[in-house]
Amino acid sequence: MININIKTGKKPFKRFVVTAGFFALGKGMQSASHFDKDFIECMSGFPDGFTFQMVVKPNGPAVVLRKDKGKFYFKGLKPLPYADLTVNVKNIDTAFMMIVTLIGAAQAFAEHRLSVIGDITDGLKITKCMNIVQFYLFPEILSKNILMKVPRLTFERLIGRVRLYCVGVLFGI
Repeated sequence: MININIKTGKKPFKRFVVTAGFFALGKGMQSASHFDKDFIECMSGFPDGFTFQMVVKPNGPAVVLRKDKGKFYFKGLKPLPYADLTVNVKNIDTAFMMIVTLIGAAQAFAEHRLSVIGDITDGLKITKCMNIVQFYLFPEILSKNILMKVPRLTFERLIGRVRLYCVGVLFGI
């Protein structure tokens, strides 16, 4: 008799790194929605009450955001039963590679490591928003691996990066 009850490996280190990365991404998106004009313009297309989540399958962590009063708010690391837009990450290994900047979202989509449940145009807008936050979170040497075009680091963006590091990731301000 063949045993078909296959259990996924635990991979605690990768799970910890992905959870920490999702926390930083969620708080970073919340913070950027307060000060970055490109981010604010990008998210202006979403109605208030719009929920977004990125979930690692089969039972990994998630990052959940909700737009209220014109800003994104980080709602936690547990997936919701319903969201307006859900991006499913195929497995913890893919999420780990994305968090440590070995691959970007565009490459992951191209390799069928990500799937979208919801409106695909919303998925493209969220990807643009995440790219803006990743620019702030990662230095240029790492951003080159995940962003198609790395924006120029102006003084205003440098101040935004410092703000995101100092208070944004911790407090979402």
